[in-house]
Amino acid sequence: MFEALGKFFRALGYLVTLQFNKFTNEFSNRPGVVGLRYDEVIRDKKRRIDEYINAVTQIEVLREKNVQTLKKLSGEIHEAREELAAIVEEAKSAEPESEEYLTLMQDYNDIKSTLEEKERRVADLESAIESYRQSLQDHKLNLQQLIREVDEVKKEKADAVAEMISAKEEEKMARVIAGISNDSTSKELEELRQARAEQKGRATISKEISGMDPGLKRQKRLSKIRGKKFSDEFSNLVQAGVKTDKAEGAGDEKTRTPVAEQ
Repeated sequence: MFEALGKFFRALGYLVTLQFNKFTNEFSNRPGVVGLRYDEVIRDKKRRIDEYINAVTQIEVLREKNVQTLKKLSGEIHEAREELAAIVEEAKSAEPESEEYLTLMQDYNDIKSTLEEKERRVADLESAIESYRQSLQDHKLNLQQLIREVDEVKKEKADAVAEMISAKEEEKMARVIAGISNDSTSKELEELRQARAEQKGRATISKEISGMDPGLKRQKRLSKIRGKKFSDEFSNLVQAGVKTDKAEGAGDEKTRTPVAEQ
């Protein structure tokens, strides 16, 4: 029993699912619904484009920040090189191994170490800026492609909705034409004509039975007239034949009498 109930509910579930899917498909294929679905796709693509633009904007911010840092370091490097040149020029007038000379040497070494570190940072910044520049260029191309896709989807939406409306109208017209070609009025006309013929036949029979049919009476009168005419004709023919036979018999009698006397 439980197994049978299980089969019943499974079958019922399949039926409900089938009907729901059928309804969903029919509903989803309506031109208005298709347009709304296209709008949803367009909104989703625009949302992705906005997110993409935000990410690209962050890359541009980082690139600009590195550019400003590079400018600052470049200025510091220029100043450091000028300072180094000034230290070398000042050291020329100092006695080697003197305290002034050694101080200048220490300053030179400190500035030179800092300068080399800044130059390495400049090299890294220039590489990062170039990488950002190439990345931004690629991302901009991708954004342009995404924007073109949105425009294409918009055009596709308009074409799809127009085509579906046209297809619906053509389908409706085809159903109307099919309904006209399969019109049941011809059958109804045939039934009406059949009923008319049957009614006419019943009326004819009723008139014949009641003796009220003028046509029938006329036919009877004509039949009587023709019958009388034919009867008179027959009587005349018979009487004419009898007279002919009598005349011929009398002639033969006269012919035979003289022969007997001889």
